[in-house]
Amino acid sequence: MPQAAPQPGAYPAPLEFSFSQPPLHLALLSLCTIGGYEIYWFYRTWKQLKQQAGDQISPGWRTVGLFVPILNIYLVYKLFDRISDLRLQSGVGPMFAPGWLTAFYLIWCC
Repeated sequence: MPQAAPQPGAYPAPLEFSFSQPPLHLALLSLCTIGGYEIYWFYRTWKQLKQQAGDQISPGWRTVGLFVPILNIYLVYKLFDRISDLRLQSGVGPMFAPGWLTAFYLIWCC
Protein backbone atom coordinates (compact mmCIF):
# COMPACT_ATOMS: atom_id res chain seq x y z
CA MET A 1 0.00 0.00 0.00
CA PRO A 2 1.62 3.33 -1.02
CA GLN A 3 2.24 5.88 1.70
CA ALA A 4 0.69 9.30 1.46
CA ALA A 5 3.00 12.22 0.82
CA PRO A 6 3.69 14.28 3.92
CA GLN A 7 1.60 17.39 4.32
CA PRO A 8 3.38 20.72 3.90
CA GLY A 9 4.49 21.95 7.29
CA ALA A 10 4.34 18.46 8.80
CA TYR A 11 8.04 18.58 9.57
CA PRO A 12 9.67 21.34 11.56
CA ALA A 13 11.77 23.72 9.54
CA PRO A 14 15.47 22.83 9.70
CA LEU A 15 17.54 25.04 11.93
CA GLU A 16 19.91 27.39 10.21
CA PHE A 17 23.58 27.08 11.06
CA SER A 18 24.60 29.29 13.94
CA PHE A 19 27.97 30.41 15.20
CA SER A 20 26.55 31.14 18.63
CA GLN A 21 28.42 29.75 21.57
CA PRO A 22 27.05 29.14 25.05
CA PRO A 23 28.41 31.72 27.52
CA LEU A 24 29.63 28.90 29.77
CA HIS A 25 31.93 27.64 26.98
CA LEU A 26 33.35 31.12 26.51
CA ALA A 27 33.93 31.48 30.26
CA LEU A 28 35.57 28.06 30.62
CA LEU A 29 37.80 28.50 27.59
CA SER A 30 38.79 31.96 28.82
CA LEU A 31 39.72 30.55 32.22
CA CYS A 32 41.68 27.67 30.74
CA THR A 33 43.67 29.98 28.44
CA ILE A 34 44.08 32.78 30.99
CA GLY A 35 42.04 35.16 28.82
CA GLY A 36 43.71 34.33 25.52
CA TYR A 37 40.58 32.77 24.08
CA GLU A 38 38.66 36.02 24.58
CA ILE A 39 40.94 37.79 22.12
CA TYR A 40 40.32 35.04 19.54
CA TRP A 41 36.56 35.17 20.24
CA PHE A 42 36.43 38.90 19.58
CA TYR A 43 38.42 38.52 16.35
CA ARG A 44 36.26 35.63 15.15
CA THR A 45 33.05 37.47 15.97
CA TRP A 46 34.12 40.64 14.13
CA LYS A 47 35.20 38.52 11.17
CA GLN A 48 31.79 36.82 11.07
CA LEU A 49 30.03 40.20 11.22
CA LYS A 50 32.09 41.38 8.29
CA GLN A 51 31.39 38.27 6.22
CA GLN A 52 27.76 37.61 7.06
CA ALA A 53 26.27 40.97 8.00
CA GLY A 54 28.35 43.00 5.56
CA ASP A 55 29.82 45.28 8.21
CA GLN A 56 32.62 47.47 6.87
CA ILE A 57 35.14 46.76 9.64
CA SER A 58 38.65 45.43 9.98
CA PRO A 59 38.55 42.51 12.43
CA GLY A 60 42.33 42.52 12.86
CA TRP A 61 42.55 46.21 13.74
CA ARG A 62 39.59 45.96 16.07
CA THR A 63 41.29 43.10 17.85
CA VAL A 64 44.47 45.16 18.20
CA GLY A 65 42.28 47.96 19.58
CA LEU A 66 41.36 45.71 22.52
CA PHE A 67 44.84 46.38 23.90
CA VAL A 68 44.32 50.17 23.91
CA PRO A 69 42.82 51.50 27.18
CA ILE A 70 39.44 53.25 26.84
CA LEU A 71 39.22 52.26 23.17
CA ASN A 72 38.78 48.65 24.27
CA ILE A 73 35.69 49.55 26.33
CA TYR A 74 34.19 51.33 23.33
CA LEU A 75 34.93 48.41 20.98
CA VAL A 76 33.48 45.83 23.38
CA TYR A 77 30.33 47.93 23.83
CA LYS A 78 29.91 48.45 20.06
CA LEU A 79 30.27 44.71 19.42
CA PHE A 80 27.66 43.80 22.04
CA ASP A 81 25.38 46.53 20.67
CA ARG A 82 25.74 45.18 17.11
CA ILE A 83 25.01 41.63 18.26
CA SER A 84 21.93 42.90 20.09
CA ASP A 85 20.72 44.68 16.94
CA LEU A 86 21.17 41.55 14.83
CA ARG A 87 19.28 39.46 17.38
CA LEU A 88 16.33 41.85 17.27
CA GLN A 89 16.38 41.99 13.46
CA SER A 90 16.33 38.21 13.18
CA GLY A 91 13.51 37.87 15.70
CA VAL A 92 15.57 35.83 18.16
CA GLY A 93 14.54 38.07 21.00
CA PRO A 94 16.14 40.49 23.38
CA MET A 95 19.33 39.87 25.25
CA PHE A 96 20.97 41.76 28.07
CA ALA A 97 21.59 45.41 27.38
CA PRO A 98 24.98 46.05 25.73
CA GLY A 99 25.97 48.36 28.59
CA TRP A 100 25.38 45.66 31.17
CA LEU A 101 27.27 43.10 29.11
CA THR A 102 30.19 45.49 28.76
CA ALA A 103 30.21 46.17 32.51
CA PHE A 104 30.12 42.44 33.25
CA TYR A 105 32.93 41.82 30.77
CA LEU A 106 35.09 44.50 32.40
CA ILE A 107 34.46 43.04 35.86
CA TRP A 108 35.21 39.54 34.54
CA CYS A 109 38.53 40.66 33.04
CA CYS A 110 39.81 42.46 36.10
